[in-house]
Amino acid sequence: MNGGTFIISSQAFVRIFGQQQIMYRYCCATTDQQSVESNFIHGLNNNPYFGSSYFYAGGNTANCAGLPDYKPSLTVLEGGQPLMAWGDVGEDFGAAAVQHVTDTYKTLVLAFPIESLCGYMATNSRASLMRSLMDWHLHAGTGVPVEDANSPARFGLDAAYPNPFNSGAVVPFNLSLSGDANLALFDLNGRKAADLFNGNLSAGSHVIHMSGGELGLVSGCYLVRLHANSQTDIQRILYLK
Repeated sequence: MNGGTFIISSQAFVRIFGQQQIMYRYCCATTDQQSVESNFIHGLNNNPYFGSSYFYAGGNTANCAGLPDYKPSLTVLEGGQPLMAWGDVGEDFGAAAVQHVTDTYKTLVLAFPIESLCGYMATNSRASLMRSLMDWHLHAGTGVPVEDANSPARFGLDAAYPNPFNSGAVVPFNLSLSGDANLALFDLNGRKAADLFNGNLSAGSHVIHMSGGELGLVSGCYLVRLHANSQTDIQRILYLK
């Protein structure tokens, strides 16, 4: 490669070229051709572009392309960096996304089709991945932190605290634009447990307090989902009654 950016999102590409030169020389990754069991994909915390990502490949919604019939894990070679992994948060069934950034070019291989992401089971949407891909395309390898490159008002959840919690918790979040916003709590089966906020908010930072007792929660892990202006962010929180 003489320069530029190469991004591919395809399990078929990995199946066909997984052990060929374009993968191991330019993408710094290979595959053992084995399909993983999990459909979940989560971001790794060592990168600013996909660190908070949480996806599910497949689903039964109208805008989903269906379950991938092949879910290859990537083996990271020297010069590569894993950005996402197969498995639920806390699991690791192999890399699902690997980047290779040089002074002259950069590559990003996603071992799953973008069209299979549809926000199933309260995970991040396909649009969320596209925004992260654009951030990566514009800023990876430039030396400019993604936080500094974006507008001052950012979107997303900050870390809820305390986590785990056994009485009340604080959920801080940020909106990049004014408008209708929904902050909701889901169980791991994708069922909504409660709306924490639903209404109009200004751009900027906000904080919501929630009580596990008042919400009638049972002990377990939940997903906090923020949705506003076609943007979605999700994080996990553990309630110990």
